[in-house]
Amino acid sequence: MFRRGKVSEVGQHRAARIATVATCAIGVLIALAAEKQNVAFLASLGMSIAACANLPALLLTMYWRRMTASAVISGIVVGLTLSIAIILASPAIHGPDAPLGFSNPALVVAPIALIVSIVVALMTAPRGDRAKDATETFDDMRITALTGKPPVVRTPDSAQVS
Repeated sequence: MFRRGKVSEVGQHRAARIATVATCAIGVLIALAAEKQNVAFLASLGMSIAACANLPALLLTMYWRRMTASAVISGIVVGLTLSIAIILASPAIHGPDAPLGFSNPALVVAPIALIVSIVVALMTAPRGDRAKDATETFDDMRITALTGKPPVVRTPDSAQVS
């Protein structure tokens, strides 16, 4: 990402090690901070964050042919960011005098992430020939997903070959 794909194998391994150590360190810090919390409550928060970040992307990518990559990324970022922000402003963190009166963000954030995904998809939808190609690609992927068979190959003279 930072070097436009021009990274040596040693550099890739170094980046993977750094990312692994950083992820583990963040996990340990979160575990220490949540030491006194109920395990079931923490599990529900994890599921809620995952649902808010992933539901719009999964749902719209599978069932709406106009979904775009930018919309998927936008929905995930909004869902994840708002979920964490709501949890940080909830009674789970601040106690009874918290700015928000609820701890589980799913009811609020999932619809917002869904709406953001739809709006971004409509704003970044391909036009002209790119729209036709995108529709054909969606149809081919849907046929493969539903039947397990590869789609029929289209030829310029519109004769179909399997």
